[in-house]
Amino acid sequence: MQSKIIKSILVFAVFITPLFYLPFTQDMFSFNKEMLFSILVLIASVLWFGKSVRDKTVTVIRTPLDIPLLLFVVVYGLATVFSGDRGASLLGINSAGLPSFLTIVALTLFYFISVNVFAETKQAATASRVFSTQARGSFVGAQILLIGLLASSLVAQLIAYTSWFKMIFLSGQHESFTTLGSSSALALLVAASLPIAVYFLLKKSSRIFVPLTASAYIIISLLTLNTINYSIGWIVAAVGSFVFLVFYTAYYNQIESRMNLAWTAAFVLAISLVASMMKPPSLLMTFMPASYRPAIPSEVSLGTRVSRQIAVASSVADPISFIFGKGPHNFSYVFSQERPEGFNYNQLWQVRFGTAGNVFYEMIATIGWLGFIAFLVLCAFYVVSASFLLRKMRHNAGETTRKGDVLLLTSVISVFAAMLVALYLRMPQITGFLLIWIVLAVTAILVIADDPKKFATITFDFHSSAKSALSLSFGLVFIFVVLLFFGVYLGRVYLAEFYYAQAVVQVQNAGDNTEELNKAVLGIGRAIDLHPASPQYYLTVAEVQLALAQLELTQKSESNVDTTQLTNYLGAAINVSKIALDYKPQAVGMWQNRGRIFELVSPFAREAREFAIQSYTRATELEPTNAMLWYSVGENQRLFSLEQKQKEEQEKDKSDQAKEGEDAGLFDVTVLSEAKINLGKAIALKADYFAPYLSLARIAENENDLATAVDRLTTALSYPQNQTPSTLYELARLMYNKELLSSVNQNKDTLLQIRSLLNQAVAGSPDFANALYMRALVQKQLGNIADAVADMERVVELNPESTEAREKLGELRRLFVNVSVTLPPAESSEEIEPDLEFDPGVEEGE
Repeated sequence: MQSKIIKSILVFAVFITPLFYLPFTQDMFSFNKEMLFSILVLIASVLWFGKSVRDKTVTVIRTPLDIPLLLFVVVYGLATVFSGDRGASLLGINSAGLPSFLTIVALTLFYFISVNVFAETKQAATASRVFSTQARGSFVGAQILLIGLLASSLVAQLIAYTSWFKMIFLSGQHESFTTLGSSSALALLVAASLPIAVYFLLKKSSRIFVPLTASAYIIISLLTLNTINYSIGWIVAAVGSFVFLVFYTAYYNQIESRMNLAWTAAFVLAISLVASMMKPPSLLMTFMPASYRPAIPSEVSLGTRVSRQIAVASSVADPISFIFGKGPHNFSYVFSQERPEGFNYNQLWQVRFGTAGNVFYEMIATIGWLGFIAFLVLCAFYVVSASFLLRKMRHNAGETTRKGDVLLLTSVISVFAAMLVALYLRMPQITGFLLIWIVLAVTAILVIADDPKKFATITFDFHSSAKSALSLSFGLVFIFVVLLFFGVYLGRVYLAEFYYAQAVVQVQNAGDNTEELNKAVLGIGRAIDLHPASPQYYLTVAEVQLALAQLELTQKSESNVDTTQLTNYLGAAINVSKIALDYKPQAVGMWQNRGRIFELVSPFAREAREFAIQSYTRATELEPTNAMLWYSVGENQRLFSLEQKQKEEQEKDKSDQAKEGEDAGLFDVTVLSEAKINLGKAIALKADYFAPYLSLARIAENENDLATAVDRLTTALSYPQNQTPSTLYELARLMYNKELLSSVNQNKDTLLQIRSLLNQAVAGSPDFANALYMRALVQKQLGNIADAVADMERVVELNPESTEAREKLGELRRLFVNVSVTLPPAESSEEIEPDLEFDPGVEEGE
């Protein structure tokens, strides 16, 4: 009875893992799948061990994969010990990349427990070499594991179809939702499992239900792959089908199967090859009504070449990294430190990747060359074991059940080959690794079932030895304590995630309600009490505190602002951001976010600008090739210099601070020089990055060097992607002001050039009031008074409260109709100030 419960738990783990998710956690999918799978396997392990304790005998079946599996786990554990972020490597709360160490242990336990409960030992085998009834049970057990996987894949596909057809019924579900977290993950699972479905289709069975169900699964799976239509899915399906067809063709006379359905494997291969090369349009996209067409989002991953470059560069950085890597789940740190300069010209240059492009480069970077070699050794042992078993079975043509074994072994070898290709093409989630470990377990079960008498067992007998009994008792109590500790800790984590998710929703719905925002802060505080090691909680608190500070300023007049409350908000934001950094000091995103917080605080606290500079500078040390970070340092230094200059001007009338003012002036020069250097570094890393050009132009403008300012923006706008209405206006403004200073009578060609820039700006943004205003002045200089009036009328229409615009319009009308007005005339030409609200379009993201 206990064995049946253990088997049920293992099959349930296979079935539920691809489907399980929780919508209230930061990582809805991978983390929850890993935790549920680990818990179920631990429960099965405890039950199996408890059964052995009850019998006072622990018997473990030896398999050819024992040593390579244990070697891989040991190396993985050492990589976790030497990890820069052991918490992420051990548990992987924010899952990215390889599974956590706990999950790898659970996968290995899954293998050992599956082999020991589904396979029969030599004691259970009969003396005859004929395939025994007990061995037949092993064969059925292997099938049950595969059936659980296919059932899970089918349910995942059906849920995906409900999402695509906008039948939303699950929490967190949306139009592109899949229970695996991404369309690519679903495609890989479906594609790799096709050989298993083909096996059940060809397998001889007295029940017609089996081939009919397998046929339906294959049709639905091909339709799913066609709907998702990612090349990786078709390639994996083609590889699996190709390997299956090769082995089936080679051994068809030794395989008991439905020969009349063998064309199915060739059909799947043909469809997959054609689709991977030609990528035909999706059937559902073509024939379904527009309102019901699936919404399949594009997905991006780090390129193979860049992944290899980063992984190799990280591995040779120091001996520890070469041997053990940076630790599982730590690829984001590797990416930041080894990010190549050429990546700045990638379309996704502002994205910070948390995983490599495939498993092999992820392993080199995170578990080192030793871990990578250990995985290759595991794969090599599998190939040798499966090949040996297949060759051995080939010479046994007399047993019908053994012929079925050949067909089953052919299918799982095909799945293994398909998954190796999948590992090279993409970084899969826990489901991909689970599929590999299922293949390992099923193959080991078949190896044992082929000849149970040849497989040795390790037996620990606790009947007679008091020492053994004491060791057993200690082991039991220790395991109980570990499981209890793990259960309580995991419960606190999930409860914290629940409170955090509620608080985030409360923040999103709060709007300008200060009371609701304060309640949200209290909710996040409860989450922090339960799980204080989550940096994201602190960063969210900081953002809410800044929002409260902003509301304090906007909802009250200047005289009614509660300065004490405002100071408390700003101080809390700074303090909690510091706590977040204490937990992840090597995370570039944390320093970047802290710099942004200090930037937002700087209008209220002058010293905050210095902390922003320090935060961004630290970020450049951790990610030295990111042009955006160097720009952030330089821009904040530029603003700091301006703020210091303003402070100096405010204090210049105080004689007792004259010396301080002199020192501040010298400091301004130093900081400004550093700003120019850092902005220059940003341009050197990314020549088409507009933001640092604008900052350098504004520095030159403040130094009355308009020629240099114009040259800076002219260079920036030589890159077509920088030619936006706002940037065109900025260049036109500087050229206009330069022309005013250079001559009394403006050069007509220059004015025409300025007008051309403004025409482009207005064409791109017809309601661009600043560009219209300036174009009106240029038209006036060119003598086109009617056009100038039209532009200024539009400016007044867009800004009816602008006294300056109405005065300019009156002046232009007076010139046009030659009549007197009561408004005082303005200068015929005037310098245009920079638009202080101009945003160069810098985005921050991770």
